Amino acid sequence: MLWRELLKEGADFPSGRFFRHRGVLVYKGDPPEVCPVCESNERRYHVHGSFLRWFVTLVGRKIERVRLRKPRFKCLICTHTFSLHPPEGLSYKHTCNFLIVVFLWSYLASTAGMHRALPAEFSEDASPRTVSRYLKSAKAVAVETQQFIREALIEKMEPRPIEEIFFGGPDPPESLLKKQRAEPEKASTLWRALAMLFQGAKALNEDPRTLLAWANQRSQNRKRRFLL
Repeated sequence: MLWRELLKEGADFPSGRFFRHRGVLVYKGDPPEVCPVCESNERRYHVHGSFLRWFVTLVGRKIERVRLRKPRFKCLICTHTFSLHPPEGLSYKHTCNFLIVVFLWSYLASTAGMHRALPAEFSEDASPRTVSRYLKSAKAVAVETQQFIREALIEKMEPRPIEEIFFGGPDPPESLLKKQRAEPEKASTLWRALAMLFQGAKALNEDPRTLLAWANQRSQNRKRRFLL
């Protein structure tokens, strides 16, 4: 698959905000400029502990299930607590963004149906039913996903125009349109978004996980959904 050729050494966690402590992966993000609850910009926070979650991610080229510790803060203005989530993952999923993309791409770029599209190496980490749920959620936010991936690529490419990579944009295969007759436009938009990610990574000699983390960070800053 194309994505394996694009992976770079040392880019497992592109945000660079992780370290290991006693076998646990710890995320050390900075408090946000604006409180996500009351939107105060005074940055008056107290560290309010942390919590553990399982996190399925790529380490090297292998899928691993690791323990991830996320920090929690308390805003002294509104007294609400909130946690920080790394750009490598979504706050509401235990699987890293890049693996979700790989699962979706395995189906979108294949001529096979849902039950045959997922490679055998992923059988223990995602079932066809799981990928089907991912696909349903991903199609609902496909426009937003495409927007944030495009913005991440534009930021990396400036001052060169993004058309140097895509020459008007890729077209989805006919097999996808046949499989997704109920919602062909949403499926096509999602396919274009992920194709843009992989083609952009290849053209820029960048790890796709880095571009994906940048795109997710942009969505977090704007409080918009991304990918799922």
